Amino acid sequence: MSLWRVGGGDRNRTDLDGFAGELTARHALGGPEILSQQDFYFGINDVVSNDYRTGKPFNANVFKLYDAWNTVDRGGVDGSRAEARRSVARGETLFNTKPIRITGVKGLNDDLNVAALQGTCTTCHDTPSSGNHSIPAPLDIGLTDVTRRTPDLPLYTLRHNLPPFETVQTTDPGRALITGKWKDVGRFKGPILRALATRAPYFHNGSAADLDDVVDFYNQRFGIGLTEDEKDDLVAFLLTL
Repeated sequence: MSLWRVGGGDRNRTDLDGFAGELTARHALGGPEILSQQDFYFGINDVVSNDYRTGKPFNANVFKLYDAWNTVDRGGVDGSRAEARRSVARGETLFNTKPIRITGVKGLNDDLNVAALQGTCTTCHDTPSSGNHSIPAPLDIGLTDVTRRTPDLPLYTLRHNLPPFETVQTTDPGRALITGKWKDVGRFKGPILRALATRAPYFHNGSAADLDDVVDFYNQRFGIGLTEDEKDDLVAFLLTL
């Protein structure tokens, strides 16, 4: 990924995308200045308990930064830039609305006692315009499973000290190293999504070299069924955050 893609050719600018251009062009709401004006408080738009302050139900449309780019035409914008903006807008819509059948996620399915939860990307990234979880919610999405172990990763064998003395193998105990709780083995706090383009590699162990790998992981892990075009659109959106 080039610096032009991250900073529009100017390393001191954080409101530019190398393909889509200015993130506030044509009434878009990208970039850090508008983010600084975004309201935030503990429990805002919480997916489980509703908004802690207002009581409003969870709104899956967490990102509304690029709605204005859904209908970008070529007036005053070259064709490639116009298409780049439409791709970003499509990716934002996918992030908000693409159905995901969430199963086997410790910290979510087990805590809610729900075998399967119908959601979207914003089920876990529920804070408006920033995409982190608005309350502490460490989750285990399977990144530390032994089946995903590569030769460079350690292997821990852990044994519960109470009946039935369960044993588990993992590449990282995760939050359990802090809490000492069995239920926290393999759980991690998800990162805020802003400035993703500057933070490769991804996941706690750096197992995803770029955002294409991140999208591929989720697509395979949850059987989302994304097309190649949808993957490209999601990456285009994530790179503008």
